[in-house]
Amino acid sequence: MAGTESVLHQFVNLRQGASPQSALVADLQGNLYGTTVNGGTYGFGVVFKLTANSSGKWDQSVLYSFTGFSDGAYPSGSVVLDSSGNLFGATQNGGNLSNCSTGCGVVFELSRGLGGAWTEKVLHTFLGTSTDGYFPKGELVLDSAGRLYGTTSQGGLKNSSGCSLDCGIVYRLRSSGSGWTEAILHKFNGTDGGNPAVGMVFDANGNLYGTTSAGTTGPTAFELSPSSQGWTLKTLHIFGGAGDGGRANGLTFDPAGNLYGTTYNGGANGWGAVFKLTPSQGLWTESVLYSFQLGQDGGSPLAGVILDAAGNLYGTTSGGGTPSGWGTVFKLAPTQGSWTESVIYRFQGGQDGASPWGAPLLMPSGDLLGTTEQGSRANFGTVFDLTPSGGLYSEKQVYVFPATDGDFIHAGLVADSAGNLYGTTRQGGLNQCPAGGFVYSGCGTVFKLSRLSNGAWQRTIIHRFTGGDRDACPQADLIFDSFGNLYGTASGCLSYNTGGVFELSPITGGAWSFRTLYRFNSHPNDGYGPLGGLVLDKAGNLYGTTSDGGTGVLTGNCRPCGTVFKLTPSSGGKWTESVIYNFQGAGDGSEPLAGLVIDSAGNLFGTASGINGCCPTAFELSPNSNGSWTLTVLWTFTARDGGTPQGKLIFDSSANLYGTGVGGGANLCDVTIGCGAVFELSPSPGGAWTESVIYSFSGIPDGQSPLGSLTFDAAGNLYGTTQFGGLWNPGCSLVIGCGTVFKLTRSGGAWTESIVHAFAGPISDGAEPTSGVILDSAGTIYGTTSVGGVNGRQYPDGGTVFQITP
Repeated sequence: MAGTESVLHQFVNLRQGASPQSALVADLQGNLYGTTVNGGTYGFGVVFKLTANSSGKWDQSVLYSFTGFSDGAYPSGSVVLDSSGNLFGATQNGGNLSNCSTGCGVVFELSRGLGGAWTEKVLHTFLGTSTDGYFPKGELVLDSAGRLYGTTSQGGLKNSSGCSLDCGIVYRLRSSGSGWTEAILHKFNGTDGGNPAVGMVFDANGNLYGTTSAGTTGPTAFELSPSSQGWTLKTLHIFGGAGDGGRANGLTFDPAGNLYGTTYNGGANGWGAVFKLTPSQGLWTESVLYSFQLGQDGGSPLAGVILDAAGNLYGTTSGGGTPSGWGTVFKLAPTQGSWTESVIYRFQGGQDGASPWGAPLLMPSGDLLGTTEQGSRANFGTVFDLTPSGGLYSEKQVYVFPATDGDFIHAGLVADSAGNLYGTTRQGGLNQCPAGGFVYSGCGTVFKLSRLSNGAWQRTIIHRFTGGDRDACPQADLIFDSFGNLYGTASGCLSYNTGGVFELSPITGGAWSFRTLYRFNSHPNDGYGPLGGLVLDKAGNLYGTTSDGGTGVLTGNCRPCGTVFKLTPSSGGKWTESVIYNFQGAGDGSEPLAGLVIDSAGNLFGTASGINGCCPTAFELSPNSNGSWTLTVLWTFTARDGGTPQGKLIFDSSANLYGTGVGGGANLCDVTIGCGAVFELSPSPGGAWTESVIYSFSGIPDGQSPLGSLTFDAAGNLYGTTQFGGLWNPGCSLVIGCGTVFKLTRSGGAWTESIVHAFAGPISDGAEPTSGVILDSAGTIYGTTSVGGVNGRQYPDGGTVFQITP
């Protein structure tokens, strides 16, 4: 059966933008404009505006979100304003995808319409050929005639010495009645510099000045002068590294015609320098004003400097400022022929931001406004304001770029009676989750998808996990009770973060009330790290598994080997947890990763993966009259049958069990690891169970590594997903194939597999589904991919919810 697939929602965690790397610009009304290199509706960056409101705070609005295709992707430079209030800028990717795998970059204009909306227009798409440049990274500059000038870090002359790939160009865009026309002003060849990565500045005579990051003998500062015969390049200085600085950033003029700038590296200490270029009779002399030490003073500046009316220089460093090491804002003051450096602010890497990449903006009030590329609650960047008072500066946040959507989906979907879909994302949301040296981009969410009258689907976040005590990183399917409450597990992000069980209850007005029913403890009498979903019995008790903890003995690589637990409701809304089985890692299995299934007699059935221990098993837990439970191993898997089962089992109408094994089956996708299998467990009258592999995957084209559970349709066909296999696409992790949705049809005792849908890749319809699917009464299939979608170029971000219509 083939079906038509459509993506219902693409998870992009940072819709307001993320990772600003450029300086801000201000209009005459005091509004601020900037870019972020990531985030937005499609994950490829935004142009944003900040407007001060009556309460003294700032309101942020996204003027444009780049799609990553013809309109551009990843704007890393500042925007520039013309006299009519239009914004111009460049994106380093997007545009032409034929000659550059991620796009060669574009120059764009944003114009405000009558209703206040902004419209993007691409003025030039770089071709990535020898006759054009590609990858423009710096900001643009406007002349008095409205012409735009900029650089590309690549393109122009091919394979010139001293450059990374090509050496880059300087270009001009001129508007005419038929559009904008590009002219190449200069192609770098290595001997005159190469790979310019920043913008340029004009002097009063119309000459352009800029820097290159490479060259045969080192990075350069250059001058481009116009004449009737074209533009002539002159090298003002070649940076030598240890003495005078290395890779140079942008330049700025003082009133006397001297140029100032910074280098990212080099200088006396190797951590960058602030330099001055002084003209004299056609020659330029470079002097180092200050060499950073990467201590309290900062280090590794990524932007140039600005000047105030008194001749002081201000700038930022991306590192240093110990003990935090998250960068600084500094001031250089001239005193009797020398310069004195002072640190205005040292970033702490938290709410105040971290790692400023752009130069600060000096406001008429004396405030310094700027951006940090990282920092805030989940490392997405900030806009800061440094206010002077008595020679000191105090820092406050103008804007923090929030995480607003979910990210990285491990779980499948569940539907309510109205056809709304519910699921979880392991990451995303608004709250930072540090664990084990990692900082997750949000602690996870629970979301709802509702079909609108026009057929579109609307996503609503009904809970954002806080990252509090065991309240983080859900990755299992949800379940409903008869009252419409949702139940699920939160893994706690990493295995030693203990995790919990939660309930979400609908309340008046469409909101949901969240509470934690139980928090696991890492002591030997309890499990922790619940990775599977829950199941309810007739009395309203909840059952589930933990992948870790318990009293099981340590066997081989098996840590405390996991548990099966029961949660019993009592009066007052309280729940009591009891461990009903502790896996021992020897014969009975270890580390159950999936949830359980319950039969009409109250027996529980599940799998233990045995990933780090031994003996992957399928088991049954039966309740005894005294309240204890007895475990029976139904089957012990080998590498050639079920391999490593990680999905939940399901029953058919004859009480047979079906499941998937990740690394089993008859076909090898590695030297010793199978491509995965679907198996059946059948009970015999004497109590024994028989296992049979009903399908072995082979990778391409039928799929590889089924992780999720299976689903029956009304006709008895089985549906599931494979994480890999299907269509070949090198963009899907390091494994061939982006995953499939498959169907198994029984005929005469044999099962035949067919591909319902093969995922096309990260930047298309998603990739790597790790959970099962569900079907509605019309046979429409719904499911999730763990990564990919429009945000998939930032692997492994994103994820999608998809629909397949028969």
